[in-house]
Amino acid sequence: MRLIFVKAESSKYTILVPVKYPVGGIRTYIKYTFIKFDKYKYEFILASQDCKRAEDLKEEFGDINFKVISSSSKNDFFALAKTVLKALIFQKIDLIHSQGYTAGLITCIINLFFQKPHIITLHHVFRAGQLSDSFWETFPRLKRKLIELILKRASLIQAVSEDARINLLQNFPGLSKLGARIVANSNGIDIDGFIKSTEIKEKIQLPGNIFLLGFLGRFMPEKGFPYIIDIVEELIKKHQFTEFRVVSIGTFGGFFREYKKIIEQRELTQYFIFPGFVKNTYNALSKIHILLIPSLGEACPLVPMEALIAGTPVIGFSCIGLREVLAGTPGILVPVKDVDGMVKEILNIKSNFQQMKTEFIDFIPVAKARFDVTNTAIRLEQLYKQLL
Repeated sequence: MRLIFVKAESSKYTILVPVKYPVGGIRTYIKYTFIKFDKYKYEFILASQDCKRAEDLKEEFGDINFKVISSSSKNDFFALAKTVLKALIFQKIDLIHSQGYTAGLITCIINLFFQKPHIITLHHVFRAGQLSDSFWETFPRLKRKLIELILKRASLIQAVSEDARINLLQNFPGLSKLGARIVANSNGIDIDGFIKSTEIKEKIQLPGNIFLLGFLGRFMPEKGFPYIIDIVEELIKKHQFTEFRVVSIGTFGGFFREYKKIIEQRELTQYFIFPGFVKNTYNALSKIHILLIPSLGEACPLVPMEALIAGTPVIGFSCIGLREVLAGTPGILVPVKDVDGMVKEILNIKSNFQQMKTEFIDFIPVAKARFDVTNTAIRLEQLYKQLL
């Protein structure tokens, strides 16, 4: 479904979209949300120093008005700044919609000279101590005040969940003065595109005669993959359950080598399947018996939404963001870092699998209505209207 809005103006609105790296959640947000806008009313210009990934993203938009500009520089900060500045000087920009903290901060500074309406969408949450690094260990309060001062220059700040909005104000209490200029607009899924894709069948082959646990995401500490390793070890050694595999879907980068070495040292290699990155996970989720989400903190994760739309049972840590998505669903939450609790729930679902699976399948229509990205796009378009 594509949104069609009545247009009174004779020309399109041009939205500049600064983004440092169009990957992960930001990439999915851009792809899912902007494709819902009327191409006869809006055109988007993606400004990024990562030209290759930006061009790859552009190819996925089909007939949507979506352009890409970039600038070269040895420093990522200056490359993005040059790109945004070039766009504001040489393009007719009606509104800026920055993606992420870095792009938002850089654009706020540059926009002091242009005074364009500016929305920042924040896809990140802060954990305790995260603001205290390098130089700022000595002056953490100064760092907060500086970020607050810059972010206040934005016309609107949009968090991708209510949890993320609260987290923002807890870490930057000075922003509470912005009041209604800080809003929550939850992420969503392009349901039709997600369900219709068959690419996963061409990418991986999963065994059909064994219990499959799933992990989808980046291999990094905040996504909690080390807890997956602990869970596997406990299932085997403490509960003597060995007839399973963990399908771990994600890009091989970051901490992957370190995690794989740990798996080898614990002699657990045979229990893991690593298909690599796939663009669409619907068919894989349909085959996985339980999706595990051991995240330590999320802004508004899409993976549990996708699992619920696919009718796949979900167990997750009750962390910020994830708890909001799974609230009011059959999804199961255990305390953060509670390996024993997650193992207990895995075994409970396995022993009552048909009953549990039916409960999740029955929830699919509710999940589709609740997590449809069309809702996100409608709310975003309303914010555009306020500023345009």
